[in-house]
Amino acid sequence: MKKMTRRESIWAMASALAATGAAAKAASQENSGGGQAQPGASGSQTGAKPATEAQAAQPSQADQSFQGFVDRYFDGFFQFDPAQATSAGIHKYDAELPAYSNTDIQAEIRRNQHALWELRKIPDDALSADNQFDARLLESLIRGHLLDLTGIRAWAKDPNFYNDVSSAALFTLVERDFASLDDRLKSLVARAKRIPEVLNSARTNVANPPGIYTQVAIGQAQAEIDFLQNALPQAVAGARSGSLKAEFNIVNQQVLTAYAQFLDYLKNSLAAQSHGEFAIGAENFRKMLLYDEMVDTPIRRLLAIGESELRRTQSQFIQTAKILDATKSPLEVFRSLSLETLDANQILKNTQSVLDSLRQFVLTHEIVTVPPAPIPQVKQTPAFMAALTFASMDAPGPLEKNSIQSYYYVTLPGADWSSAQQQQLLQFFNPYALRIISIHEVYPGHYVQSLWLKRLASKARKLEPSLKVVGTNCEGWAHYCEGMMPDAHAEHDTR
Repeated sequence: MKKMTRRESIWAMASALAATGAAAKAASQENSGGGQAQPGASGSQTGAKPATEAQAAQPSQADQSFQGFVDRYFDGFFQFDPAQATSAGIHKYDAELPAYSNTDIQAEIRRNQHALWELRKIPDDALSADNQFDARLLESLIRGHLLDLTGIRAWAKDPNFYNDVSSAALFTLVERDFASLDDRLKSLVARAKRIPEVLNSARTNVANPPGIYTQVAIGQAQAEIDFLQNALPQAVAGARSGSLKAEFNIVNQQVLTAYAQFLDYLKNSLAAQSHGEFAIGAENFRKMLLYDEMVDTPIRRLLAIGESELRRTQSQFIQTAKILDATKSPLEVFRSLSLETLDANQILKNTQSVLDSLRQFVLTHEIVTVPPAPIPQVKQTPAFMAALTFASMDAPGPLEKNSIQSYYYVTLPGADWSSAQQQQLLQFFNPYALRIISIHEVYPGHYVQSLWLKRLASKARKLEPSLKVVGTNCEGWAHYCEGMMPDAHAEHDTR
């Protein structure tokens, strides 16, 4: 029998068609960063044994143990990353924020190593088919999280790690009205008090980062200062409690002072010491693919596949350019399309019109069912996010009950940008690209997928994006939609 890849074994379990197939256990045999605990091999059957109706109604002891493990694991993870909990719609950690000191990082490493040991104790072949799937998925995600902490180590190489932590901690509390403004402001003040400690951890933990990492961190820190000075006070201005607002003003000024000092440190100290390599290395990359994507294809083979696909798309690019204008080179044709730009003041309005058009097409032609939910609002990307994204989808978390509005963020040219920089971004948002970007982010890409995520029964699958924000479960669908939607348009246009 052909040996299955790890990804194939996952999908075999999901479809319950691999009752006699042996699942590859490559990731289980890896050590993701010094941990001694490794789950043992699963049983030979990947589907649950037939059960009577009474047995089906009562979860097995193994299934109960696994569900308890899922609860404990995510409780611990959200204590380590409370902003992700807020984003997911879990609000018991809204007032918390670790300092992300080396002690905090090492504690999280040990917690995940222990989690793998706990997971190993649960007999895989005694789990239901759904829980087998979730156990295998969660095992890989935990190993990927450990790899991030022990192998890739952004917390020790990237000062922007601490910018991201700080900005997300505050922004997630004011972005949506999941609770009263006073309640959210109380949590925000509690988190803001910890931000100077977070920034101090950056000084202690980060050594010899790549130069580009420090440059990005400088831009993000400048944007965060603007956020603290302007957007954040406006966002909490409607709070009723005078004493709470007074406390916020004091704490926010303390955070501004800490950020000004951090920015000075980045510019005048760390920048001169930023000579590190940003490459993570072949072995870390191999493990990252294995744990995060469940891909065990050798790297050289992946490179060959990528180069072959590059040649194929280059050929398509040349052929399409000839169809559009055979008198020009392919690059000239491409640039001519990019010259059809929008005025910066019209981008948001035009983007909303594009969304309306895409939504109508998806519904009219029954491309995919869109669960009922508020239509996403197009908004300008928050300043502290703008250095690293042109456009992004921010949907409410899968467990959010009280605030379900989604936001489609689009980055506009900054007031301090040069005319060349502004024009470059406007060319990026030409009418053709904007439509593809919106397919990816909204209809029927990330936004529609987020609506279906909320409907899953599995807690592990619902919270997977919290543990791994970017992965093929998310990005794969969005990129598939980029190709599928133009094909669907062409098909209906020829009818």
